[in-house]
Amino acid sequence: MDNSAENRTIAPPEEVLRVITRIMRGEGDGEEERVPVSERRRAAELLARRYGLLEDPEAERTEARRQAALAIEAAVERMRAELTGAAAAQGGGKEVERSSASTGTSCGG
Repeated sequence: MDNSAENRTIAPPEEVLRVITRIMRGEGDGEEERVPVSERRRAAELLARRYGLLEDPEAERTEARRQAALAIEAAVERMRAELTGAAAAQGGGKEVERSSASTGTSCGG
């Protein structure tokens, strides 16, 4: 199928939006045809979804909060891993600090 034949069989997005808009407005096919309210309502819903008018702002805020919490948890885990790695590199520095704190001595001299 060549491109021109395909263009005749597949409606471009602008045409689809025009048809849905006509249905929403109750405009028939040029005849004295009345578009049922249920079809008009459905056409309006399709257009509203297309333009993002039915997005739930609370759901967006909730998702943003969830993403922020996940980012904070990841940062905390990275910090813990860095601290654990640094303590291990110092030869168990935390254990030395704890034992010297309990005896009242200092590691530094």
